[in-house]
Amino acid sequence: MTAPSDFNSIPELDATLVFRVAYDGSSYSGFAEQPGQTTVAGELRRAIETLLRRPIDLTCAGRTDAGVHAVAQFISVPVTDAELALTRRRWLRAMDALLPKDIAINEVYKARKGFSARFDARSRTYTYRIADRDARPVLSRGVVASLPIGCWGDVCGLSRAAGRAGL
Repeated sequence: MTAPSDFNSIPELDATLVFRVAYDGSSYSGFAEQPGQTTVAGELRRAIETLLRRPIDLTCAGRTDAGVHAVAQFISVPVTDAELALTRRRWLRAMDALLPKDIAINEVYKARKGFSARFDARSRTYTYRIADRDARPVLSRGVVASLPIGCWGDVCGLSRAAGRAGL
């Protein structure tokens, strides 16, 4: 997923920064940038380009659909040596100020030139939380799907299918 903005000059990129991102996807049309839609990637791009004052190539480890949340989504951005020298504290404070309150960069890592959050990821983990009771969850309603008992259908079949899919 790379779509640099239209800036005048692009410097020599010497390394890669990797960001661990968390977000509440309730207000977004998914992760991937889409014309005319507010997306997580679009907000991240805007914030990082504002700090660096140049266009960026942003690559994510995996995309999410509209309304989906993430606690540890990884993105990678090629950077110059000067940008690599920015401290972790500077990155975290700047992103906290520039990003909407429902998106946060929780960690910054340095990686080799050419590292890709998508292609160099060693694993991916997805967690689905489903409440299987008649009463719907109140405090966790934004992160737990609620299905009353009896609405599950073939739970064993779903479990077998998840196992075949590696989930």
